[in-house]
Amino acid sequence: MRSSSDSARLITVRWLLRLRWVAIAALGALLVAGLFGAGPRWPLAVPAVALTLGVASTLALHARERRAGGLGDGPIAAALVLDSALLTALFASSGGEANPFALLYLFPVILGSLAVRPTLSWLLLAVTTVAYASLFQLAPAPLHIHDPKAMRLHLLGMFAAYVLAGALMVFAVGRLRVSKDEADARIARARELEAQQRQLAALATLAAGAAHELATPLSTILIATRELERRAAAPRDLEDLALVREEIGRCQEVLTQLSAGAGEGVGEMPADADTRALLERALEGFREDHPIVRDADGAPIRVPTRLVEQVLRRLVDNACDASAPDAEVTVSARVHQGALTLEVRDKGAGMPAERLARVGEPFFTTRADQGGKGLGLYFVRSVAEQLGGALELDSTVGVGTTARVRLPARIGDAP
Repeated sequence: MRSSSDSARLITVRWLLRLRWVAIAALGALLVAGLFGAGPRWPLAVPAVALTLGVASTLALHARERRAGGLGDGPIAAALVLDSALLTALFASSGGEANPFALLYLFPVILGSLAVRPTLSWLLLAVTTVAYASLFQLAPAPLHIHDPKAMRLHLLGMFAAYVLAGALMVFAVGRLRVSKDEADARIARARELEAQQRQLAALATLAAGAAHELATPLSTILIATRELERRAAAPRDLEDLALVREEIGRCQEVLTQLSAGAGEGVGEMPADADTRALLERALEGFREDHPIVRDADGAPIRVPTRLVEQVLRRLVDNACDASAPDAEVTVSARVHQGALTLEVRDKGAGMPAERLARVGEPFFTTRADQGGKGLGLYFVRSVAEQLGGALELDSTVGVGTTARVRLPARIGDAP
């Protein structure tokens, strides 16, 4: 993962290259104006050479950046020194120290202070200072400032240079800040996902350990129940013992899902399946106390099936708990434009916006009085984000809640 400083440097380097292309385009426009425009003719040999060197050096920087994954201080400083030299050649051929655009020497200094270490930044300031001072000797002819028209043109040029420099500075620095903020947000999000993954792995380890510890006493209870069935004589006792044995079987099934699903599901590899089979496996024998309407399009998918089945069961479990015993819960699994959408809709009481905003936080629950632990939707959200998807929740008080998980339909496929 890139650090914040590395991301800021990468952003600065990319903007340096973009600004060089902007300068090259402006120089090209100047050449076209000099060749075909009306008015006084300016010497075009120096701009033509500067344009050629600018294009060649920028292409070389792009190639090095792609090959090395970035640019070191040396190539950046060398490029900015070359820019200062090209500016000096251009100004020396068009007014020397009197050229109002000489304040553009500031740009190599500003970009250098953002992109290279302080020692090289001070060196760039020294280079541009010497370059600016050299214009007093390199200018081919003095400016006749006693000419009112020439003086007015000079003042207008200074004004235009100020507007151009100010606009470029605000735009460049503003875009750098926006890009840096976006990079920082991506880094923060990546760190948050990494922390969630660690928490989820810890929960999975805890669940697998609990499943292992509970399996032995349940097996003992099952053996004792079978012994009691053999000794029981009354039909009512046999019915009660059969019920106990059935419930033990359900507990063992849940523990099997915990140990296999939670313990291995976090690192499970994607497997080929289809939405209909996924839905049937996830809901087989699950929450039979509630009417569940199933809708799947049968589209082929490639996902970690055990993990996604757990996601579906958590969503359906929450929907059933939020609904009246006879209220339908609708579950759908469909693929559209490369995305798998799992949707669970209930007809419960719904939630107000302030409560809905907190749903999915670890240990936040709307069913504390019913034994809710606030980990179900946290698990769903964490899994969805780790698989490159998202959890969406819509709820209307008095109408019900819709939970929607969107995932890539073909996880692990080559692009």
